[in-house]
Amino acid sequence: MLKGQLQPHFLFNTLNSISCLMREDVEAADNMMTSLGELLRTTLSVSASEEVTLRQELNMLELYLAIERARFQDRLRVLVNADPETLDCKVPCLLLQPIVENAVRHGIARLDRPGCVEVRAACVGAELSISILDDGPGISTESTWREGIGLANTRARLEKHYGEMQSLRYTNRNKGGLIVEIRLPLQAHKTGNENGGRSRLRETANVNR
Repeated sequence: MLKGQLQPHFLFNTLNSISCLMREDVEAADNMMTSLGELLRTTLSVSASEEVTLRQELNMLELYLAIERARFQDRLRVLVNADPETLDCKVPCLLLQPIVENAVRHGIARLDRPGCVEVRAACVGAELSISILDDGPGISTESTWREGIGLANTRARLEKHYGEMQSLRYTNRNKGGLIVEIRLPLQAHKTGNENGGRSRLRETANVNR
């Protein structure tokens, strides 16, 4: 159900971007199609109920961001500040992508200037704290504003995984934009460091593929 709700919207947007790029930059369109194929292959091979390390989750997030960087080029900048001790902590698979997609879609895409999305992770006592920040317009304070599918599904998944031992909160930032913070029970993965102990996700600015 989660994949059925989240993937079509992203898939159709990406295919539309590829179609537009084909008229301007065939190589860039080909690279985006390759990234899309790798992302779909990865996401369809795992269960939404599965837990992975934060390192693995960040690597999957990088597949998504590779596509968005091709779409937005120098309008999108990404920062990741994850404390080393958090990388082996367990998180639900595909936890971050819908939240980051919201930040790009409702934050960066609405700006008439370059924008930034930042992912932070830190151990706070017995909890893992993950924050996703953007410098977009934030959320409306009007009573008609409603929580979207991405946030609602993430909240439901966290409740199913951890019951009351979790939280998901979001608020407008003082300087503009939104911050979404997720708190999970701290659980470490014991089998060692995947991918040489480093995430593929990196700070990226002015990338043109």
